[in-house]
Amino acid sequence: MTFFVKNILKNTRKNWLSNVWILAILAVCSAVLCIVLQNFSESRVNSAAVLADSAKEVRFTMQVQGDDYRIDGLNYNSMYNVSRTVRDEIFESGIWTAYSAPSETGMWMSKTDLPADFPEDLPGVVYEQEDLPVDQIIIPACEIYDMEYFKAGGLEVSEGRILSDADFDVVDGPLPVLLGHDYTGCYKIGDIIPDYIDSAVVVGFLKENSYLPGVPGKSMDACIIFPQSFPRMSGITSDLIQRNRLNATFNGGILDVKDSETDVQEEINRITSKYGFYPILVTPVSGADVTVSPNVSVKNLTLLLLLAVTVTVFGIVMTGTILYRRTQKDMPAISIYLLTGIQMWKIMLSMFFEISYLGIFAVIPTIAILSAEYGAFPIPIWIPLEYVFLIVVLSHLPILKLAGQVNPGRFLRGRS
Repeated sequence: MTFFVKNILKNTRKNWLSNVWILAILAVCSAVLCIVLQNFSESRVNSAAVLADSAKEVRFTMQVQGDDYRIDGLNYNSMYNVSRTVRDEIFESGIWTAYSAPSETGMWMSKTDLPADFPEDLPGVVYEQEDLPVDQIIIPACEIYDMEYFKAGGLEVSEGRILSDADFDVVDGPLPVLLGHDYTGCYKIGDIIPDYIDSAVVVGFLKENSYLPGVPGKSMDACIIFPQSFPRMSGITSDLIQRNRLNATFNGGILDVKDSETDVQEEINRITSKYGFYPILVTPVSGADVTVSPNVSVKNLTLLLLLAVTVTVFGIVMTGTILYRRTQKDMPAISIYLLTGIQMWKIMLSMFFEISYLGIFAVIPTIAILSAEYGAFPIPIWIPLEYVFLIVVLSHLPILKLAGQVNPGRFLRGRS
């Protein structure tokens, strides 16, 4: 044991420059591996993991047939009144759970209105773009139009309350909204969030990794959820809110059917013919198509994987080359060790221990950075350690061949 300690300390001092290079190479390899694994992990975290079971089944989207439907809504004629009745019957049916199509949007805010501890570089938040004033940002948001989202999507809050039926019809005063989990630290319940022509009041915070049905793979952690269109127009009325709700129902609304044997088109036809309403085409879609969408594309994962393989090969070759040249330079010392009775395996093992220690230190920067970014190391720590250990083992293979060529007698003759 004394030999191992002394030899490791001696080589560390003597070969400090080559050790710095090896440490840097192993640190880069470890970082690339962790980035690949983290992106792969995120690609597996999708809405299927958090949505209620009812939202994972095969579902049906609704699309009204007939251009006159839009004119009915603009004129508020008798057929428009029929559309309200048709919507009510669809939503009250026990055959399915119906909800309107969500609408992705954004909230424009002045930077001066942001809290002092507003999170920086949140995913989806637009801080700069060509037509965006320098003093403004755009926060991602989604508009929903009915309470059924909380049934179909399994949405829950970690603080405050979910939206209520009354929130979907608020005309005067700040609009009640839900904030994603990322805003928990900078806003609190009851805070007023100003918009240039409107304002919102925070009533709750969604649990982490919340997803909305119909917004594939898009986490709501950095989003605001509005219970109607926002900002609201001046002179907004309950009728205008109802019209937006009807449009979101008949143009992309979704049906979660309880019994897979149900003829959904026949049931919808029965309702529309009963009131003489325009035909509504229902289209089946796989639950995976609607709710399961990876956060990282397969193309990006493939490119990252190729990068990881390239960096790994580079790391093995470079580390092996540095060790080979270092061992060649240390041949006189190795020969002396052999002449004094120290076996070759001890010499090689001490070198392996030395580089293994470097591998442990090489993982520390990656652990620190990812822990600071995610609050915890997102992957098991033994994975990057085993990866670095594998590189160290493979890089020692050329040295084993070189060690077998050491000839102390030749060394003595050369010295004489």
